[in-house]
Amino acid sequence: MTLITKNHENLKQQSDAEQLKLGEVVKLEGIVGYCVIVGLNPAPQLPVTVGTPSHLTDIVPDKISKTQYHHVDDVVLMLQRNNARKHLGWQTGKAGYYVEGERVIPVAFGRQEGEYHIAHEIDSKTPRAFRLMEADLCRVFDEKEEAEAYTLRAS
Repeated sequence: MTLITKNHENLKQQSDAEQLKLGEVVKLEGIVGYCVIVGLNPAPQLPVTVGTPSHLTDIVPDKISKTQYHHVDDVVLMLQRNNARKHLGWQTGKAGYYVEGERVIPVAFGRQEGEYHIAHEIDSKTPRAFRLMEADLCRVFDEKEEAEAYTLRAS
């Protein structure tokens, strides 16, 4: 009977892992603050890349907990670039605000693909990713107020 329960728990963990999506806000054991999934692998037992407030980590899906949180801006604040590292550009796992037309979209950066920076919309019901070239990065901001001011100048 214990074996059946363990198998059932393993199946539940696998189905939870399969439901993970890019840009999803999660919690990791031992990490204070919010984290965002910025890289998924095709097999649910392979590590997932997660941006944390202090670093980027690859972790197996069964160590990830889904979370309810107060506001997406809190997540961006925890994952934003610090002043000492801004000169390095938008690194994997860092978050900011991308301006698309008149919309200000909270994004977390995934791995770079060639000349493209991949930015995942944070906590979207329908996960979206943006393939940003170097020229597009001028529309990504650390602060929401900066992004909103940019939309006013552009319109």
